[in-house]
Amino acid sequence: MLEHGEFDLKLTGNVVHTFPVNGFNEFGIQRIRAAILDLAKGLEKWALFEHPKSLAGLTPEASEEISRSYEEFSDRGCVLIALEISPVWGEVIRKSLGNDFPIPVHFDTNAEQLDQLIDNRLSGNLS
Repeated sequence: MLEHGEFDLKLTGNVVHTFPVNGFNEFGIQRIRAAILDLAKGLEKWALFEHPKSLAGLTPEASEEISRSYEEFSDRGCVLIALEISPVWGEVIRKSLGNDFPIPVHFDTNAEQLDQLIDNRLSGNLS
């Protein structure tokens, strides 16, 4: 099946930024997961900051694939995930992750607040 979804990535210090656009299916999520892991290779402690805003969408299968991706990221040194998204999309992601997710996941439309959470977590000031 064809991959759906486009993205750009940027590494700033120990923060991997993603900029997804358009609709993603599970194969598109698998492709972005591989690119994130490649970019974060060698980082012992890092954060993921996703910036889909209102520019990206998900199929139901893609939502499940995101959960698997986030679990793998937490196993490979990711200590926090932040998503610059609307409360509606945040709730969709939160439901796919369940209640016992091993690392903090934050949702907000305010990128500056999310940046502060990431800085605090990476500097050891936030549990």
